[in-house]
Amino acid sequence: MEPHVDLGAALARRLDSGELDFAVIAGYSARSAIASEAVGQVRFQWAAAPGLVQGRRSITARLLQETALITMPAGAGATRLLEHWLAVNNLEPGRRLTCNNPAAIAGPVAAGVGLGLFPHGWLQQMAERGAVVELRSRPALPPLEYTFQWRRDDTRPLLARMREAVAATADFSKPNPIWS
Repeated sequence: MEPHVDLGAALARRLDSGELDFAVIAGYSARSAIASEAVGQVRFQWAAAPGLVQGRRSITARLLQETALITMPAGAGATRLLEHWLAVNNLEPGRRLTCNNPAAIAGPVAAGVGLGLFPHGWLQQMAERGAVVELRSRPALPPLEYTFQWRRDDTRPLLARMREAVAATADFSKPNPIWS
């Protein structure tokens, strides 16, 4: 087995082309040749450095206009979730910064550069250390479903076993090791 870490869109392309046997990706595949099975959910929450937001603890249109939003690139599941939430709520951030590594986003958010979204486990750990505070939004961000994806024409028994192993061991609530 040789693992590859990348944005979901890149993994989906490699899976579709036959370079990968399977992938764990945020969301369900829209490609007819790819099958998807849910393996877990992640709840994302807003966060910012305490000094950046002072006593504010809610996401507002004004806060989004005044503060940089630090996100993953467009092909990432969390960014697709965010874009949908912004559109549904008719909100537009004033300035965006992107980074393709969620752990690397944590540093600038904790330093007060901007707002970010983090999985609940990461946010809890960062908040306990006082690096960030949780910000609430109305409505709350919906959970992001992660799926095991494979080519429908690939019927090898190994893939069924891998699906079972991923579903049994995937723990999307774990904290980020850099904050340990």
